[in-house]
Amino acid sequence: MLKARNRKLSMLLVLAMLMTMFVGVGTASASPYSTSTVPTVSKAAGQSLGPVIIDFPILGAGPHKAVIKLPDSFVIAPQAADRVSDISDTPKPLTGGAAAVSFTFDITTPLAVGETIYINGVAFTANSAANGGAGTFNFNEGSANNGAADLALAINNNTAAIGGWTAADTAPGKVTLTYPGVANPPGAVSVVRAPVPGSPPVGVVTPATEVAMANNTWRLSQLSGNQLQLEINNTAVLSKVKLAVNLNGVTVPSSADAEITATIMKLAGDFTDGFVTVAKTSGGALDIVRSDPGTLTAGLSANIPLHVREDAAGALEQGMSLKLKLPRGVEWNANPTVMLFPGTTPLPAGETITAVVASDRTVVEVTRTTAGGTPAAKYTFTITGQIVIDEEVADFGDINLTVSGKSQTNTSQVKLGTYKDFGYTVKAEKPDTELVAGRANQEISTIEIAENIAGSILAGRQVYMTLSDGVEWSDTTPRTVPGFGAATFSGQSTAGTLNITFKRSTNDLAKVNGPVTNVLTSKGKMELKNLEVDVAPDFSGPIEVTFHGSAGITETIKVAEVVVPVEGKADKAQVIIGRQDQKAGDITITETMAEGILATQAAKFGAGNAVLTLRAPQGVQWAKLPKVEVTEGDLNIGTVRRTWDPTSRWHTLEIEIKNASRTASEIKISDVYYTVDRTVAEGDLKIDITGSAVNQSWSNQFINRGAVASVVAATVVTPAPGETIGSGEFRIGSNIYYEGGVAKVMDVAPYIKGD
Repeated sequence: MLKARNRKLSMLLVLAMLMTMFVGVGTASASPYSTSTVPTVSKAAGQSLGPVIIDFPILGAGPHKAVIKLPDSFVIAPQAADRVSDISDTPKPLTGGAAAVSFTFDITTPLAVGETIYINGVAFTANSAANGGAGTFNFNEGSANNGAADLALAINNNTAAIGGWTAADTAPGKVTLTYPGVANPPGAVSVVRAPVPGSPPVGVVTPATEVAMANNTWRLSQLSGNQLQLEINNTAVLSKVKLAVNLNGVTVPSSADAEITATIMKLAGDFTDGFVTVAKTSGGALDIVRSDPGTLTAGLSANIPLHVREDAAGALEQGMSLKLKLPRGVEWNANPTVMLFPGTTPLPAGETITAVVASDRTVVEVTRTTAGGTPAAKYTFTITGQIVIDEEVADFGDINLTVSGKSQTNTSQVKLGTYKDFGYTVKAEKPDTELVAGRANQEISTIEIAENIAGSILAGRQVYMTLSDGVEWSDTTPRTVPGFGAATFSGQSTAGTLNITFKRSTNDLAKVNGPVTNVLTSKGKMELKNLEVDVAPDFSGPIEVTFHGSAGITETIKVAEVVVPVEGKADKAQVIIGRQDQKAGDITITETMAEGILATQAAKFGAGNAVLTLRAPQGVQWAKLPKVEVTEGDLNIGTVRRTWDPTSRWHTLEIEIKNASRTASEIKISDVYYTVDRTVAEGDLKIDITGSAVNQSWSNQFINRGAVASVVAATVVTPAPGETIGSGEFRIGSNIYYEGGVAKVMDVAPYIKGD
């Protein structure tokens, strides 16, 4: 029997263990309390802490009540305005706040002359002669609402005596007492009535009852210096209720911890107990700021303001509290001034702050003396002084002020400015701007020219910009037309007055120059935008602009990167000098990008489809029309024809381009035959890829640079010795003959038999 019981007990224990494995342990719900900010505050009056945010995704039917408590010795200043903000999503589930606390009591029967009402222990006596009780505690029992109207008037004329309550007659015999604002009254109101005229109070008239809050409203009242009570009244379930209780006007005591926590204690309803960190305290530190540090030059500087901001009263400590040290080669010119921010307002009464240059003139010592030793508030001071930079000793670069002293600071160095010599910077905004070989009117990067200090680039001096070999400044006018070379490039001044208007050279299209316009009162900066260039078909790689001229700018910068639009390859075969119709390998032309081969020739050449031209070297002909086809992509080609230029003696194959590609395409030329005359040299036979589809330059713009690519289509060789055909010349009657052009002598002269 005992074994059976033990077996059952063991089974129950095992089942219990299994239940803990499969049944999840309940997790605590997320706290409904948070804050939107945790500011750093001073240990002083008038501080604004972070709000306590209360978020109820679902709020059951009320009432709900909780206390929000700050640590002991904190004081929340009472205020008339409601501290609660409704930050719920629209439409808001609550209709508003009920700021005031009210109680109503009933006189029940008219008061007789001499009869007394005691409110919070203060007697109000019925007296028809008093007629309203102005300045007295008497009232006219014969007034409206069974004397309630005149009693209310008497209360309002003497509200301070009963603790700040105000009154209104709301119905016959009824008076409502209201505590103004949101501060909670000091206890419930007490109202008693003497039973007979002249007798002491012995009973309550009608118990004063609190006026209920309206439905879907909140009310915040103050229970004590550091405690607030929040109530929410709702008769039905609400969703997405979100309120913020603002904690401004708070006195933070000197004993406050580093973190200030608000404690929420549930009194009723759906509130829970919780905590929220709403602020942090500072022991007192300084922020030292130099607004807009600029360029500094050798010699005496302009006034330099340093803004010293306290995060707590007295952060700039009493006595010699700060040292401001300059680097090597820099000195203070004179004792700086100290005023309230922004440097034009005198210090408050009782405050004396001096900034005195030490004997080595590199250090300023800041000393504070406050009458009584305790500053009234935290301030932002402005220390204004001038420095002197020795050009023979000081280092170029940032001039940093080193901060030390007994006052705690949030920074150990402050940048006063940057010491610069005369000079300039020239840079391209987008140096890797991509251009295409063989194209005209392509925009390069914007160029910026800036002075280091005023007067670095002198007015009237010339600045030249020269492009890389194979690149020229654009112009839509050809050399042969009047007006050629009139292209100008106007800069745009972006700081100061620096500007240059460039004009292109009529002799060297890669060069522009212009005079400097500049007033030397402030450093200047300018931009050159929308600059266009023409690129030779055979150019690839970086485009550089070289600056030179009498203005002293000597700089070379990259302004673009050029890529080729097509690449070519061929199956190389051998062809023999002096033979016709020789079979050669296929040629493939591949675009490196969509629209690498253009369908429309440049507008400056007139309307019409562009052509892709394969140009054979002099002495080589296309023996027949080869097969031309697009093997990849969506390029659309038209008529293919052979041409001959008697001037250049070039034989070409022209391929009409009807539509440019949307995806990079490939053209294959097959069934290729060449006729090679005896003037062609041995070696590589190169076919140039050119034509208006890949070359937008003028015919004489880039001499001998018209091909965007070339392919070695064949190797030219001489015939083998066995394949050579000999020649000889014999003359009747002469024993001299010629063999292969060489004269030789025979024994006898040839003759015609029978002649």
